[in-house]
Amino acid sequence: MVKQNIFLANGKNPQGSLIVYNNKLYGTFQSGGVNNAGTLFEYDLSTNIYGVKYSMISTTGINPATGVAVYNNKLYGINQYGDTNSRGNIFEFDLSTNTYQIVYNYTATGGSNPESELYLYNNIFYGFTPGGGTAALGVIYKFDPATYTYTKTYDFLGPASPSAKDAFFNYNNILYATTGGSGETSNGGGTIISYNPNLRQLYKETCFKYLFIDG
Repeated sequence: MVKQNIFLANGKNPQGSLIVYNNKLYGTFQSGGVNNAGTLFEYDLSTNIYGVKYSMISTTGINPATGVAVYNNKLYGINQYGDTNSRGNIFEFDLSTNTYQIVYNYTATGGSNPESELYLYNNIFYGFTPGGGTAALGVIYKFDPATYTYTKTYDFLGPASPSAKDAFFNYNNILYATTGGSGETSNGGGTIISYNPNLRQLYKETCFKYLFIDG
């Protein structure tokens, strides 16, 4: 059953996963909306009513790259571009007051143009970027929504460093993800990585290899 037909004014090109909070679905569109720069939307499962909560604009970030996460009755997500340096940002939307604000602007040294969803672990968000950092190959970072503190915790380095695309998940207090980069100097089709947030250590669990057949 189709629950809602989406039109350009409401958003276009959905990103990431939907979340359910207080019997409502929340998500983002990468484009569309009033400024054709993406939207944050809500769908009430009780009334089947769809609404745009916020339309992105270039001065506060555009093109949401992922879905949203919830913490303390607030939604958190990331814009891939826009704001003051066009490197993306983390935004917060307060469901109690229906207010939107930018809580962090990504930088060249701290990681830029994020593509991975924020993952909440021990009340701290973790994520990674495909650009920026010491070698401009991306970083792993954490963000504290209580204090709005952003910390780069790991730099991807060297020719074998993957380009981070996926989102973390937790198993036995270790964060795992897949990445879309090479993972090694040749025959690389991506990697599975694990990250210990307490020790700030990254491990490459395995590399995917692709087979090229000529002709």
